[in-house]
Amino acid sequence: MVDLKTNVKYLIVRIYFLFVLFLYTYSRGVNTGVLYARRAIILFFISAIMYLLYYFEIKKYKIFKKMEVFDIIVICLIGYIMFSTVLYPPSLVTNLNISIMTSLMYLVIKVFQYEANKKGLDIVLNKYKFVFDTFILFIFLSTIVACLYEFWGIKLFDIPDTFRFKRAQSWFNNSTVYGVNIVIAMSFVYNKYKENKNKVFIPLLVWFGYWLLMSGGRTGVIVLVVGIMINLILRYRKKIIFISIPILLLILGAYQYLYNHLMSNFLIFRRFEQGGLGSRDVKFFEVRELWNKQSLINQLFGSGTNSLRDEFSYSAHSGFLKLFFDNGLVFLVIYAIFVLIVCANYIILIRKVKDKKVKNFLITGLSLVVMFFVAETMIIITMSAIYDFALLMLISGFPFIYRKSISLNSG
Repeated sequence: MVDLKTNVKYLIVRIYFLFVLFLYTYSRGVNTGVLYARRAIILFFISAIMYLLYYFEIKKYKIFKKMEVFDIIVICLIGYIMFSTVLYPPSLVTNLNISIMTSLMYLVIKVFQYEANKKGLDIVLNKYKFVFDTFILFIFLSTIVACLYEFWGIKLFDIPDTFRFKRAQSWFNNSTVYGVNIVIAMSFVYNKYKENKNKVFIPLLVWFGYWLLMSGGRTGVIVLVVGIMINLILRYRKKIIFISIPILLLILGAYQYLYNHLMSNFLIFRRFEQGGLGSRDVKFFEVRELWNKQSLINQLFGSGTNSLRDEFSYSAHSGFLKLFFDNGLVFLVIYAIFVLIVCANYIILIRKVKDKKVKNFLITGLSLVVMFFVAETMIIITMSAIYDFALLMLISGFPFIYRKSISLNSG
């Protein structure tokens, strides 16, 4: 009876999160959908607050005992965002949303850390896997919707008309962001494959790979390559030459053999041949020139949220450049330190941990952090996309959860 209640509870939570993710990504047009995203943010905040109240008021968790590097850098991030709001009042709504989300996810990480210390790491790993499985299901449903629409013209609800763009994006408000999210789901699927050694996950990886190509975004493909390289280096470093060279030759051979088919059926290959990275290098120098013309205050502390819109009719096409110009050099340094500290802790643990299950999870976590960061240099995805940054925060907190539980248990 207890198992039934637990399964029902998890089913309700999963449906709730699927609905929130759907609302955040849903759009009836191309590159739009802000109104639905705002509703999703409210629902996300409500669920996180209820979760924290349960553990603080009912479970009586005491999560604050000692400040660590991770705590300090996250507090610096939140504090700087609020400081930026004082400097630029028009940024209030955006910065308030980011600050609340970061604070809530930080508290969730502290709850996980407390649980790992008191009840063991497995209970926290299961919660992470619940998040991963939910995201896989979410992306799988999106590919079914895309398949029905692209091949049979069946609309389950109003979704963007992308026929003239030749890019599948399901219900997502942007096809490139859709591609990056498919890659994230592929990382979660590969994590499950390495843990369970079940071949059923291989067709799912192929299916997701197909829809990544159909989405037409170069960012997703580049991020996938980065993720594959990290996994090859960390999982097969002793055999990397013997594994990577045949794979590379196979890919190049297949590309040459299927060249005409790929060019006629997948926009992504034509885009790579025509434009490389889509003039992002040019936009980088343009933003740098604009930044050089700013006052010292603006250079250090930014020019306010979305200030680049006054200069670019479309966008700088890079989350990195947006953070740099909007929030200033000081913020970028804090954010870079955050990413470096997280990656360093992952690498240290990967080298030390012997448990294969945990090591597999750590490698997946590190690859995701790096992939998120690379994606951010290509397109606005983390700070501007609340659920993506929430996921990044959750993944970034795992090495600190693990290190704390090990130190306490060994002590």
